[in-house]
This record gives sequence, C-alpha cells and structure tokens, in this order.
Amino acid sequence: MTNHLILIEKEQPVNLGDQTLFEEDARNKTKADHVDSSITTSISKKSIKERRFFSLPKVERQGIQPVPEDERPHTRKVDNFTLWFSINTNWIPLSLGMLATQIYHINFWQGLVCIILANMIVAIPGKSIFTTFGSQYGLRQIVITRYSYGLIPCHILTSLNIIAFIGWGVIDTILGAQLLASIQLHNNVTVNFPLWVAVLVIIVGTLVITIFGYHMLHFFERWTWLPLWIMFFIILGLSVHHIDLSATSSNTAEDIGDVISFFTTMASAFPIWVQCAADFTVKQPANSNRLLIAVLNYFGAIIPTILLEIFGLALGTAIAEPTQNPTWEAAYDSDNVGGLAAAILEPLSGFGKFCLVLSAFGMIVHVAPNSYGCALQVQSLVPGFYKIPIWIFILVVTTIIAVASIAGSENLASIIQTVLPLQVYYIGPYVTVLLVEHYVFRRGHYPVEIWNSRKELPIGLAATFITMGAYGIAFLGANQSWFSGPAAKHISDHGGEIGLWITFVFAVFFYPPARYIEKRIFGR
Repeated sequence: MTNHLILIEKEQPVNLGDQTLFEEDARNKTKADHVDSSITTSISKKSIKERRFFSLPKVERQGIQPVPEDERPHTRKVDNFTLWFSINTNWIPLSLGMLATQIYHINFWQGLVCIILANMIVAIPGKSIFTTFGSQYGLRQIVITRYSYGLIPCHILTSLNIIAFIGWGVIDTILGAQLLASIQLHNNVTVNFPLWVAVLVIIVGTLVITIFGYHMLHFFERWTWLPLWIMFFIILGLSVHHIDLSATSSNTAEDIGDVISFFTTMASAFPIWVQCAADFTVKQPANSNRLLIAVLNYFGAIIPTILLEIFGLALGTAIAEPTQNPTWEAAYDSDNVGGLAAAILEPLSGFGKFCLVLSAFGMIVHVAPNSYGCALQVQSLVPGFYKIPIWIFILVVTTIIAVASIAGSENLASIIQTVLPLQVYYIGPYVTVLLVEHYVFRRGHYPVEIWNSRKELPIGLAATFITMGAYGIAFLGANQSWFSGPAAKHISDHGGEIGLWITFVFAVFFYPPARYIEKRIFGR
C-alpha cells in the first residue's frame, strides 16, 4: 500500500497558474492528433480519388448469388430509365416495324395501332413488376423463378431461356454486322469487308462491355442513346420526303388475320428481357422507391421501341410499292436493313459512312445486356456453377453467339420470323405463373436463405406442367410459314397468329388450382 501511495504522490500535477502540466500536455497531444488525423484523412481522400481515376474497371464476379444489402451501392435512379432507353434505341425495333408491309401487308394505320397497343401491354410484367424484384429482394430473375418452378424443374426453363438469349444475340449481331458491312456499298466503295469480319467486330465490342458486368452496363447505356437518336433524326430528315403513307393504305389486302399476326409479332418482340428484368436492378438498395423504379423502367423501354417501330413502319411503306422508291427497295432486297440504311444515307457521303458505323456499334447496346443475361442463365443451369466467376460464362456465351452469327449471317429475316413466336410460347405461361405465385400464393414473401435449397423451394410440378401444357396448346393458334394450327386457320383467309394469347388463357385458368393442390400435398 505504501508503494502505491508514493506513486500517486509522484504523479500529482504541478500548478502553472490556472493550468496544470498534465492539462497542457493533454491539450498539445490532442492538437497533434487532430493535425495528424487531418493529414491522414486528406491523403486518404486524395489516394481514393487517384485510385478511382487511374484504376481500370473490375471484371464482373458476382453471379446468381443473392446480393447482400451492404453490397448494393447503385443509387442513381435515372439509370433505370436510360438503361432501357439505350437498349431499345437500335435498328431491331425499326426492322420489326417494317414487317407490317413486308411480311403481313397491312396498311400504316393498322400497323400503328398494333405497335402502340402491343408494346404498352407486354411491357407491364417485365418492366413494371419484375424489375422491382431485383432491388427488393437482391435476387436475380432466374433465382426468383426458382420460387415458382423449384430448383430442378427450373433447369428446363433455363435451357429454353438460353436458346432464346442466344437466338436474339444472333439476330442483334447479324443486324449490326450488316450495317457495318454496308459501308462498302456506300458511294460504290469496293473494300473487301465480308460479313463474318463485321460479326467479329460487333462481338469484340460486346465482350469489352459485358465482361465488366452490372456497373459497366449501366454506365455504357447511360449515354449511348444520345448519339444514336441524333443519327435516327438525321435519317428521318433524309427520308421523310420519300414516304407516302397513303400508298400502302390503298394497295394492301384488308385481312384481319394479318393484323392479328402482326400485333402478336410486336407483342412477341424482346421476350428475353422478361427473363432478366430483375438482373439490372439487383444492386439497388432494398429501400428504393419501387413505384419510381417501375415507372422509369416502363417508359424507358416503351418510348424508343414505339417510336422506332413506327419509323420502321413508315420506311416499310416507302418501299412497299416498287415504283415509289426503287433504289431503296433494291437495297433492302439485296442487303436487308443495312442496305436500306446505306441507301438513305448516301447523299451525306463521308458523314453517311460515319452514321453507318455508329449504327453498327449502336447494336452493341442491345447485344451486351443480352449476353450478360444469358451468362447468368448458363451459370444457374448446373448446380455448383454459381461458384465459378460469371465472367467465364460471359466468354462462353459470347463465343457461341459469334459462331452462330457467322453461320446464319445470310438468313436474318427468316431467323426473326421463325424464332420470335417459338420463344414467346413459353414466355406467356412463365409470366402468368410468376405473377400468380407472387400475388396469390407468396404475397411478396421470398426467403432469401432458401434460394439454392432443393428441399425448401417448391417442388415445381404445377408450374412445369402448366408451362409445358401451355406451350403445346399454343400450336393450335400458331400461324407460321411452316405450320398453321386449326384455330389460326379459322380466323381469316390468311389465318392469324394467336398462340401467345392461348398460352396466357391456359395458364390463368389452370395454374392456380394446380399450385393449390401441389401446396396441399407437399406443403411448399
């Protein structure tokens, strides 16, 4: 005890007027620490800025695993609008609009009504509803699908999705390659630039964007719409005096079946986005305004699609009559949309070539998110694949699209006409199953911890059999060049494509009772 008392006595402060030595030392130490902290903070902030400025973007590694709340830094809400606005600003909607006069032979005003109504209706599930699931639950679209179809049965749907993604990737790539290859036709340039080389150029550009993943896609799509829309307004200015809307109206067959088929084709366009809608919002905070996300995604998708499809419809009327614009018609017959674009831009000489190059590389805005979504589907196909970084699957998918595009580069029109309806026959029941499951059976409850559990996820028999049944019965209303179903034949002289609408009706009536029985038997 004596030693402790002596120690305390030795440590008693010495008074210096109002201050003590200990108080003075403490104050000096605090000032020094504050200065050191300020210097450290300043250096830290500066180094962070330097690293951000000089560092390269990281290759995407996040795959189908749920994204934790603390790993969702994406708070820029306007990206929900610009992503889809850029994705749909390309020549694909324009090409689809041209089908009204080139394939279905309907007049401009009939085509106009079909384009507006079809796009406004079919964009609701994917763009207004499924896009909000990503931010709300932190789950990819294909993982959300497991909560309706189960873990194992979901692989069947995933296989169909992969085929659909690759099919659309091929369509996008070929169209971009045609635009790029059409430069040699401009002003009689005879440079040897084969279509397969143009395909590789588009693929490389796609890979550079896609391999860096979610954040790079949003950054890339944030601004690409602007130069593309400037280019489309230039093309509009060059072509508006050559378009006579009344010419098609007085020279097309008035067949209700053709109108219905064109309406269904417009509704069938871009079915792949339903299968990856949540993938592009999955890194947004869970407390994000869902209504705002839904509105931004919806209008970001339908505005450019409707406008460009109407523009394509108008261009289709301009070449519907052989005597109206024979040069344009010959260019379209020879080299599809790429040839037509080259013919329209011909008066601009060198600047016209630049516009063609811009159009070609503009297709990357559509191919890149398609490849990214497809890679996520492939990763979910086999158990354990989620442990492999997603960029490996991006490489695989891009390679497959490149090979398929080169092989089918001369048959774009037939690919579009055949692939679209076949893809959408299972999209109809898929959308119905997910909506009924979400609003009726789950009521918005998705336990994230069971995302990869076969024993806790639904069995999936109801969803699987309803989807397969709807797909099969859709052929009753199919009206394709190679097959026409009995229901389609009775619509008119030319028949009408109603397979998509049959699948919706079938799924709406039969999925709810089938799912109820499944839950009663298996309890999940």
